[in-house]
Amino acid sequence: MAAKRTARARAPKEPKAAPAPRARRKKAAPAAGTRGLDAVELAAGAPPREVAALGDAIRSDGGSVLAKEFRLEFEEPSLLTLGLCYERRPRFSGGAYQSVLRHIDRFLDEPLPEALETRSARADLLLALDDAVAQAVDGLRARGFESPYLKAFVVARINPLRFQRSPDAPFEPTLNKMLAAAQRFDPAAVRPDQVARAAGPPEEPAG
Repeated sequence: MAAKRTARARAPKEPKAAPAPRARRKKAAPAAGTRGLDAVELAAGAPPREVAALGDAIRSDGGSVLAKEFRLEFEEPSLLTLGLCYERRPRFSGGAYQSVLRHIDRFLDEPLPEALETRSARADLLLALDDAVAQAVDGLRARGFESPYLKAFVVARINPLRFQRSPDAPFEPTLNKMLAAAQRFDPAAVRPDQVARAAGPPEEPAG
């Protein structure tokens, strides 16, 4: 007689507990009439004056809060510095300096009011550099160069970080080097093919 197989009752499996949702840090709403601009908008030529206005709006409430804690509101540290430049010079063209600023501008480990004072001094330095770059561009135009990329060409030539793969340099010393280089810039040493390469390949005719 064959042995009877006894069926073992299986205990029902307990349902797995759902994973606890991760806490997300919400982006603080900007003050009324202001908003932060991201790098895409800056690249499109939108002046980030609103970013500087946002800094002024939070300054009274920031107190001893460190400026680096406002990363979500300011998007990028350079936008706040550029915003101060646009407030003082509405026709300022800050996009030409983004390739440098993104490597040297950092969120400051200072209370917000002091950090804004530091950025105000940085904006003054950047505007002084812009004046020297404008003189270099005028020198190129006097030699017959005509291109919408002259300013970007000059900034690239005086950028001390352009040959570094992972540049990480302090703000003030880097801009001071660029300012000195812009003041020494010699338009007579520039060849037409160098400016042409800076402009990129010619556009193909529309088919």
